[in-house]
Amino acid sequence: MTKKEMKKKFNKKNKFTKNKKNVTLKIKEVMPNIKNPRKGNYDKNDLEELKLSLEALGQINPIKIDEDGIILAGHRRHQAAKELGWKTIQVDIIIGLSGFRKSALMISDNSTQRQFNAWDNRASINDIYWNEFCEEYEFKGANDKGYSEFSKQLGISKSQVKVIIDSMSDKNLDIVTKFKANNIGTEVLDTVLRSPDKYRKELAAKAIILCKGKKNGGTGGLREHLRMFKKSLQIKHHTKEQVHPGFYKTIHYKISAIGLALSKDIIKSMDVNERLKLKKAIEKNILKAYKMVKWENVYSVGKNALRIFVLHNVEKTTLIKN
Repeated sequence: MTKKEMKKKFNKKNKFTKNKKNVTLKIKEVMPNIKNPRKGNYDKNDLEELKLSLEALGQINPIKIDEDGIILAGHRRHQAAKELGWKTIQVDIIIGLSGFRKSALMISDNSTQRQFNAWDNRASINDIYWNEFCEEYEFKGANDKGYSEFSKQLGISKSQVKVIIDSMSDKNLDIVTKFKANNIGTEVLDTVLRSPDKYRKELAAKAIILCKGKKNGGTGGLREHLRMFKKSLQIKHHTKEQVHPGFYKTIHYKISAIGLALSKDIIKSMDVNERLKLKKAIEKNILKAYKMVKWENVYSVGKNALRIFVLHNVEKTTLIKN
């Protein structure tokens, strides 16, 4: 806890002064946390399911609150109880936590729930790291960023913490802004940011093109597309000898799998629209590649034939001269 927080703590009177479990409070005594990234924006169906559960089974898990009655975990349960018209609610009171510990508990609770805005959650994690965690963490050296301790407290992986902090940095602000504008999810952003800096701009542009005109950003299968596109960029900037043979095996495997999927019965089962989509996909992706492979082979065979012809004629001319 920082000196500023300690001074604030002792200069005011808290509602609660002891840790307690399963305490019944008036629902109006429990206040939502203004730092909650969800800010009351819950999926309607999800909230209705929770309300039905509360009506049928009652409140199984208490809401966690701090010494001021601010919610640390359980915002959805609090909202559902309010909508049901409950007058009281069960809580666990936890006192003495630092600002960061409180935020960590809230984020950890959010990360286990469904249907939350990942972009808002990510912005909150970034804000908590810089404005709360870094204020109280004792860094052990110039290279220590505290990611291990921060990830442990939030209940997420260290690698994910790195990606989140990196994604919210100024250098990636342009990509983040464009992805949010095109309804592209954070999981796609992570795929881009886990790539070397020199590929990020092209990968981001490709992601936006692939999502254009698709419902909800059309992120289904997008990460797989980007991974293959990244491989093509790597090959573009390197020689053929540096490409791992396993990559070509992956291509052969995927084409074989597609061939098995496109059986006569499956094609017959498709309606007209699905067949048209399939036709366009094959023409765009498979036939285009087939033509490139075909002409490359013709070119190679033709070049070899020309070389043999020249050598043959040179040898023939030499014999005649002699």
